[in-house]
Amino acid sequence: MKTLDIIQGFCDHVFRDKKGNRIFPNIFVGKWEADLLEVTRSRLTYEYEVKVSRCDFHKDKKKSDKYGKNKFDVVDMNGKKVSTVELSDAVFGITPNEKAVHEAVVNFLANQRQGTQNTKIRKEVRGGGKKPWRQKGTGHARQGSIRAPQWTHGGVALGPKPRSYYYTINKKVKRLALLSALSDKAANGNMILVDKIAADEYKTKTVVAFLAAVGAGKKNLIVNDTLDAKFVKSAANIPGVQTAATGINTYDVVNADKLILSVDAAKKLEEVYA
Repeated sequence: MKTLDIIQGFCDHVFRDKKGNRIFPNIFVGKWEADLLEVTRSRLTYEYEVKVSRCDFHKDKKKSDKYGKNKFDVVDMNGKKVSTVELSDAVFGITPNEKAVHEAVVNFLANQRQGTQNTKIRKEVRGGGKKPWRQKGTGHARQGSIRAPQWTHGGVALGPKPRSYYYTINKKVKRLALLSALSDKAANGNMILVDKIAADEYKTKTVVAFLAAVGAGKKNLIVNDTLDAKFVKSAANIPGVQTAATGINTYDVVNADKLILSVDAAKKLEEVYA
């Protein structure tokens, strides 16, 4: 045990000289040294047992049945099942980490803020350069400016000023959050796989029919492997529909009721995150 060796070396350094003879040769020193080693040994044994028990607990803890299922049905744009695809558990089958998802969503929303709010302090409000009345003898409280914060039309004390709300989080946490969101959608039946997502013409009615056929929700995130300009523009004026080309974030996935993925997009996500 490395810690025991350190304690033993400490005892030898304090209670022995360079030749190994005890500086204070009495029974008390020997007993104290032995007790110290025994306490250290007991503590290390306890910590080892606790660590082993914790490892065993996590090892034996059963994974939820609804996570880890990696076979999904694939439908066409008419809503008919055409095949079954097997996706990686590392991307679509992990147990979601709620803390990581919360941290990623808060970070995303904070970074979207412009931070342009502004209030004027007393020196920025026009006027108030003259003392309203003399310092003494009027019966009033002393005042230096009618633009002080306690005056109507005065400046604002401790008000917000323009600032940046931008901050970063750990890349591993951001990655875990996205995988957790994807896995949650897959486990709860809110992920729809489509063999191919495309549009032959600029027509909103085509996208509306597609969403109705595949069983979309009120808010939908449609992710394709490539940017189909006709499909994107056809879906642009449909309320509650957002399109993306594999570049998705945790907030968009969590915010959507249904995640609609093309098979190629799902494979690209596996390639990047698996």
